[in-house]
Amino acid sequence: MNIKHTSFTRNMRVLFVVLLVAAGLWGCSSIPVQEMSDARQAINAARDEGISIETSQDYVDALRLIKLAQQKLEEGDYKQARINALSAKKKALVARQQVQETKK
Repeated sequence: MNIKHTSFTRNMRVLFVVLLVAAGLWGCSSIPVQEMSDARQAINAARDEGISIETSQDYVDALRLIKLAQQKLEEGDYKQARINALSAKKKALVARQQVQETKK
């Protein structure tokens, strides 16, 4: 009885670890739909404030990063696409804030 219990416990631990690793890998490789959308919205909001590529390097960087994120998305490199989209959003938010501050 003790042998069966030990074997069962070991098998359950292995199953738990496999499921945990699989869940982690699935989360890392999911398509960054929300991140891409957020970045595009931040870029559009900056543009709507009147920003242009002539007035803000951060805006230029945001446009470059979202284009790179789209390229990585098409290549299936979801991790890098997510990183680039998040960076694009940050740059666009900084650019928008700069424009808002100059309007004051």
